[in-house]
Amino acid sequence: MSNETDDDDIEGIGWITLQGRQLHNLSEYPFAPTLKEVDLTLNRLKEIEEKIHSLPNLRWLSMRQNLLTDATPLLQLPNPPALEELVLSDNELKETPSFAAFTGLKKLDVSFNELRTLAPMADLASAPLVDLRFANNKVKVIEGLTQLTSLRSLELGSNRIRVIEGLDTLVQLEELYLGRNKIEEIQNLENLTNLKRLGLQSNRITHIKGLESLVLLEELQLSHNGITQIEGLATLENILTLDLAGNKLTKIDNLEGQSSMEHLWLNDNEVESLDGLGEALKACASVMNTLYLERNPAAGDAEYKSKICEALPNLEQLDALLVA
Repeated sequence: MSNETDDDDIEGIGWITLQGRQLHNLSEYPFAPTLKEVDLTLNRLKEIEEKIHSLPNLRWLSMRQNLLTDATPLLQLPNPPALEELVLSDNELKETPSFAAFTGLKKLDVSFNELRTLAPMADLASAPLVDLRFANNKVKVIEGLTQLTSLRSLELGSNRIRVIEGLDTLVQLEELYLGRNKIEEIQNLENLTNLKRLGLQSNRITHIKGLESLVLLEELQLSHNGITQIEGLATLENILTLDLAGNKLTKIDNLEGQSSMEHLWLNDNEVESLDGLGEALKACASVMNTLYLERNPAAGDAEYKSKICEALPNLEQLDALLVA
């Protein structure tokens, strides 16, 4: 989708973009019936106008950052199965309508609204949905997703979720983001063996466990929890990025099997000493690119930089500074 806003392109055959014009309505702009892509991002629109209902070929619609309170007018589209991507994030939606008619939908983003339930997502069971973004809402329970078996990416961050559940059937998932919730335990992820990226930062997790079957995992985000010990990672030999910043770790250990790890965040913990660092990171010493250890007691070591660079000879960045 192009981001150009030249008025000469308003009546283009395939697309129209009115991004960032602070429009209150669309009365001044003609919509050709041939339009396939419509970008109305960053305006002041309060409703989905009739002009949009007259587009039989619409495949891509973004109404991000508007003032919408009701998405039901979308059900008046003349050809719902044609729509492949719908972006309604950053509005004032309190409910989502049934999207059952949108049988061609591949991507849906309703983040940053006031939605309280995922249940209506069950109506998308017939759609080839691969990307669902539901972040920054008021969801407490993961539900309505069991039949969305085509999903590859699921974003549920910044909600009010306490328990990881209802995801067992989503075996195609490659990305799962659950950061900034109220989760206390890593559980019910055993079937998600295709996961490559998992975000669980800013929760209430105290133990790293339940990840043993996620052997393809490349990125694991567990920062800002209450973790006291590095554990449960022995089978995760493909980790490239591990973020454990802002926890309660007192030492660096149990990373001996991480031969692929390039980026490690351990800043803002309680690591007291650099003793054992070289042994713990020996397997990945040749590939380690970035290490954050600042704001740990160990960072006060008089030979802090030299000891770390000796253990990690190919390190390019230590904390916020490049290694000269």
